[in-house]
Amino acid sequence: MKFVRLLLTNVFRNRRRTFLTITSIAASLFLIATLVTLLVELERPPETPGSALRMITRHRVSLANVLPKSYRGKIARVEGVEAVVGSMWFGGVYKDPKNFFAQFSVDSDQFFTVYTDNQMPEDQKQAFLADRTGAIAGENLALRFGWKVGDRIPLQGALFDFSPELTLRGIYSGGGDDGSTLYFHWEYFNEGMKKLFGDVEGVNFTGFYVVKAFAADQVPAIAEKIDALFRNTSAPTKTESERAFVLGFLSMMGNVRLLITSITSVVIFTIVLVAANTMAMSI
Repeated sequence: MKFVRLLLTNVFRNRRRTFLTITSIAASLFLIATLVTLLVELERPPETPGSALRMITRHRVSLANVLPKSYRGKIARVEGVEAVVGSMWFGGVYKDPKNFFAQFSVDSDQFFTVYTDNQMPEDQKQAFLADRTGAIAGENLALRFGWKVGDRIPLQGALFDFSPELTLRGIYSGGGDDGSTLYFHWEYFNEGMKKLFGDVEGVNFTGFYVVKAFAADQVPAIAEKIDALFRNTSAPTKTESERAFVLGFLSMMGNVRLLITSITSVVIFTIVLVAANTMAMSI
């Protein structure tokens, strides 16, 4: 008891040192909590009832390799498949390169059948489907830029020398992307590609296919059937659940777990050293 009293007396003898020590430890604990939370969120993509039914079919070699649009009809005929949407990453610039957000050109005719968890008023859905240059955006993305339905959204092509002039026709909520994505019509994207390359064979391509199954327990069997269709072609595929695809995409950024764990370990070691040093100076 005398030791505790002595320790407390000396701790508050130098109030500035004590304040700085407590502040540094608090900041370190906050950093640890943030990093651990980030790691958990990265390794546990959001799951919705709709995501359990969805698969991603991409080129087996790499996401950088595109797939022919002719694959869509063949995938749609696989037993157990309800709908298929081709999706192509656009990667355009909105006003400033720092305004980064996900942008995809998609097959709009079955988009809302595949993404049932993206909620939007029916009139906005129909307006998007009817407008060749129409687009829809997640509510968080619209809030970020102050977009409203009817606003013009010009994108400057970065990966492709094509700059679409889009009109926001709807704002969706829900879904597994945190409302941070912009979608527009693949047909409009393809028109731009034809102007660049001419109407030649090979223009009709997409990045990957989002496939929806009728039942979640059919997903593994459907994935095997799809990949078997294209196994001996010039563009073989890899089909996996949406969750597995997201985790695989994150792994392309490197060993995030090792990086975060290493930083956390260093921070904890620093806290122990600071606490031990403070106690030693207080005695």
